[in-house]
Amino acid sequence: MDTFFDLINIVTNFFSIFSKEVTEEKIEKNIDALHKNDWFRDLLANETYHQMIQHNTDVRYTIGKLNIKKLEKNPADPKFEKAIRRAIRKVEER
Repeated sequence: MDTFFDLINIVTNFFSIFSKEVTEEKIEKNIDALHKNDWFRDLLANETYHQMIQHNTDVRYTIGKLNIKKLEKNPADPKFEKAIRRAIRKVEER
């Protein structure tokens, strides 16, 4: 199943070349919206994950790429959690 998501991620990244750039403002706005979720607050409670969310460029890029309109409309959508956990897992595997 992860292979499927990796393939989707590759295709999405290819087409994201034509989308807007991820800015710190967008990342912070998405983080503010994600704070509404218990699972995100639990991630921040873990010091290692907190550091990744605050400082790791790959994790922050993933957060910034989340669709802000969908995120604000339904921040509890499980796809947001999956995307962030996948980015964290990739960083941990290095």
